[in-house]
Amino acid sequence: GDLRDHLRDLRAGAERIAGEWTWLVTNSEGVNAFVSPYCPRHVFVHEGLLHALTPTEDELAFLIAHELSHVVFAHGERQLEHTAIAATAQLVVLSLIDPTGVLEFVLTATFGQWLEAAYVKEYSRVSEAQADDCGIGILHAGCFDIRAASSMMAKVGEASGHTRASWTDTHPPPLERVEHLQRRAVALAEEGTHQ
Repeated sequence: GDLRDHLRDLRAGAERIAGEWTWLVTNSEGVNAFVSPYCPRHVFVHEGLLHALTPTEDELAFLIAHELSHVVFAHGERQLEHTAIAATAQLVVLSLIDPTGVLEFVLTATFGQWLEAAYVKEYSRVSEAQADDCGIGILHAGCFDIRAASSMMAKVGEASGHTRASWTDTHPPPLERVEHLQRRAVALAEEGTHQ
């Protein structure tokens, strides 16, 4: 069962990224890149990322591989599902706590933010870590320098100024990601020497 499920998921992921893609550099100063279920087969890279980080070819390959990994695992679609579930749960709980709607504003502001941080943003952090793992695997399979994954993430961390973890974050802390990617690069390099 588990192996067949895994192989089915891999096949579905490969089908999601097969075909032509458009790479767009957006006129934005933000340090970001993304894919969206609302605009399939497009990878958006902010101009600010290219200027602020000046990525090497291998680092840019990791960035693209990371974004494609979100598509492989259907993270965007699943994020929408998590958001819808959280909104539904919020409506149910609020209607039970405050059927008259008198306290709706206060309860929505507190409970809604807590629910989003605890459920939706946690899923986002897990998705980012999964995309990092898959992205470095794609980098390795494409014969790029796998050390570029951690160097790119170090640049992102430096540009963001983000150092500590918070339960309201949508991404794991950059330093944690850098260290994980360094360990994965060592493991991938060791796998290559044993084959």
